[in-house]
Amino acid sequence: MLNQRPCPRCYTLVTPYSNATYLLIFLLSVLLIETTYAQNPFITTWKTDNPGTSDDNQVTIPTDGGGYNYTVDWGKATLTPG
Repeated sequence: MLNQRPCPRCYTLVTPYSNATYLLIFLLSVLLIETTYAQNPFITTWKTDNPGTSDDNQVTIPTDGGGYNYTVDWGKATLTPG
């Protein structure tokens, strides 16, 4: 007579760690990922009266294609998404 297991492809994972350890590792991983994406704003000041394609009070941001995710804050509560 053959000894049959309830599930022929079932395996049991034996680990020395408790569920609390795995939860702590998970929470620390989430915290690390979140702090990686929480970056400081990139702030620049532009001199706009240079010779070029835009007027003295304008700025041209040369972007080709897609995939850009930025917002220009002109001050005075004026935002321009890019």
